[in-house]
Amino acid sequence: MDLLSFDPCYAVWACVPCRYAIVPDSILAHLRGYRKDEVTPRQARECVEACLARPACRPELVQRLEISPLIPYLQLYLDGIACRLCQPLSQPYICRSERSMRVHLKQTHKWQSSNKGGSPQRAIHTQFINA
Repeated sequence: MDLLSFDPCYAVWACVPCRYAIVPDSILAHLRGYRKDEVTPRQARECVEACLARPACRPELVQRLEISPLIPYLQLYLDGIACRLCQPLSQPYICRSERSMRVHLKQTHKWQSSNKGGSPQRAIHTQFINA
């Protein structure tokens, strides 16, 4: 099946047409939702079984890798948000939505909103792995 590609360097699965990384637990839902015209239900189940046979890296671990070349088959997004509180660390937390950043700030840095508004700094280049 040419829809999915496994990158052994990063241990991630990517949907080639979507240019989107997928964790093994969501491969079936992805194939049924986005590739339903290209894959029969039986082929989708067989694909999931084959994917589960290869160990994949958890998304949070892939995100924390040192700066490296781009992962083939994945889209490069130009709208990433980097956590300023993690900046002294070698690999800050990076996401694409303000909601995900708020969750990170609350859970990791015990942040509380002061409701003053404002927007986070943008324009961090990132590749996204769907969890």
